[in-house]
Amino acid sequence: MMRKVGLFVIGAAVAKVFFVDISGLEGLTRVFSLLVLGLSLAGLAWLNRWAQEQVEPKPE
Repeated sequence: MMRKVGLFVIGAAVAKVFFVDISGLEGLTRVFSLLVLGLSLAGLAWLNRWAQEQVEPKPE
């Protein structure tokens, strides 16, 4: 349940960034902002996968 709530909050934050914050930027600033956003999301995905493995270890 908490994982779904967390994913919803992250999704809402990403939507806000795309629709509100990025609209005020131009050129390279927009490019670098989206690059950082993408890297942040990739890092969060890795962290989520790592945390899931800590809670539910793989069967041997």
